[in-house]
Amino acid sequence: MTLRKLIDAARRDPQINEQNNREQAQNLTYKFCYAIAGDLPGYEEALRCLYAKDEAGFSGQLREWPVDIAGRAKFLAQAAW
Repeated sequence: MTLRKLIDAARRDPQINEQNNREQAQNLTYKFCYAIAGDLPGYEEALRCLYAKDEAGFSGQLREWPVDIAGRAKFLAQAAW
């Protein structure tokens, strides 16, 4: 019973939920970029910026990417900032 109460309390904690959403967005963006954009210029630096929570740097690295790929990566990363 005590363990269940702790789990429920953690689920209601907005700070934990925010962190989980951020990590989920980072992981989803990473998987997309790895699969689709791994050979594009600035790929590695873009991922460094993603995990450093540097939105401007991330967007800057995507400038040379095709518009549709860059747009999808930015959309997936929205919750990471």
